[in-house]
Amino acid sequence: MLYMDMMDVANELNLPCYVFFPSGAGFLSLMMRLQSLSDDHGIDVTEYTDPDTELDIPGFRNRVPSKVLPSIVRDKDFASSFLLKQARRYRDAKGIIINTFMELESDALNAVSKGLDIPRIFPVGPIINLNSKNGGRTDGSHDNRDSILLWLDDQPPVSVVFLCFGSMGTIGGSSGGGKLGPRDYESFEGVLPDGFLDRTAGIGRVIGWAPQSAILSHQATGAFVSHCGWNSTLESLWCGPPWSSALSPTKKSRYGPCTPNNTNAFKLVRDLGIGCRDSLDYVWDRWTHEQMSWLKRTSWQRDKTGDGCRKRSEEEGEDHEGGE
Repeated sequence: MLYMDMMDVANELNLPCYVFFPSGAGFLSLMMRLQSLSDDHGIDVTEYTDPDTELDIPGFRNRVPSKVLPSIVRDKDFASSFLLKQARRYRDAKGIIINTFMELESDALNAVSKGLDIPRIFPVGPIINLNSKNGGRTDGSHDNRDSILLWLDDQPPVSVVFLCFGSMGTIGGSSGGGKLGPRDYESFEGVLPDGFLDRTAGIGRVIGWAPQSAILSHQATGAFVSHCGWNSTLESLWCGPPWSSALSPTKKSRYGPCTPNNTNAFKLVRDLGIGCRDSLDYVWDRWTHEQMSWLKRTSWQRDKTGDGCRKRSEEEGEDHEGGE
């Protein structure tokens, strides 16, 4: 997906070159559409700065607001040299192997296969790791995994809300004024409010690395607040808990300029009706007040009400699991 210059090496050796695209078909369709707008229609895609501007993207059932586009799209110095260049090179490949499946993204797969003049698409997903004990890590994560699952075993069914910032997520530093990633601090006290760990002791747990698929599959997990990375999206659909997005399209992405997290959230919530979120305008400072009401309605009561979001998530996973 990123090292497209290797195509030149493959061409010199007269070898067929295939691109592995680890994100979804919706994001691939978005990339190819933006490249077409730029090259075929002379549109400066970096000018999509008005959050109310909406785009017609093949494979999306709803018009896509510019506020959910990756921030790289609006970067005049970077967009043309990276995002658009990548999309152009994809067209030179023999085929594109993509981590998705027809039952989930039929509209987007049909769009990129038939309407965007790109190489043959091979949907091979979902590619997820459900059996790894520690994800290949050697830093004691296995022991941490066991303690996390033991803690979940002690919790009532569907009582836990799992909030994940993702491996590239950042938290605004309270003292340094910058942003801190998961590996930038030695203790949780350095990034959490004073007294937070004491106030939540016994009713919650703050962890670093997480065995995500095991947590999502656990009977104690009632809801998933996701950063909407594609791997997390596929794992949540496979495991089945209802989920809500923890993203803020009204603020600059905390997950890097190239990540399609906001675009993923829009497609899943608005197009497919899988995730739950009352608004696309949530910001992190308001999330705890507004979305906690959603979590109470959908997670703690879902075993009684048959929450629609969980039912939809389970149906997507079951449809694919029963397919070929």
